[in-house]
Amino acid sequence: MLSPPEIDAEDAPRPTLAQAEAAGQRAFDFMGRSPFVVRPASELLHQIAEPSIPEAPTEPPLPQAAQPAPPFGAWLLAQKGRKGWIGELSRAFQADRDFPARGNPDDVRRYLGEVRAEGDAYAALDDAELDWACL
Repeated sequence: MLSPPEIDAEDAPRPTLAQAEAAGQRAFDFMGRSPFVVRPASELLHQIAEPSIPEAPTEPPLPQAAQPAPPFGAWLLAQKGRKGWIGELSRAFQADRDFPARGNPDDVRRYLGEVRAEGDAYAALDDAELDWACL
């Protein structure tokens, strides 16, 4: 039995581009109808080098950040027209120069302790803090 001659892969003759395209066309012709479109390799290389990437869908812009809440003391002073305990607390502090207008809720609570406020003032302050925190 004869064995095929061994050919080194580097020594094997390589077909030209035109020969490979012609061989590919003949193979398709031999098979009859083909669902594939035969294109020259140069077109395929062009498509690989410059792929068409679809544009990403645009999303609506993110909402801008809300304005930061005013300091608690300033917010509380602005509630002077409000009805209820919070409005009364605000009106009580309007004329007081020592009130911490730029203070946080703890500063105002400390101030209530300094002026020896009643328990209802602390309850109103707690309600005011909850309203302010929801801004």
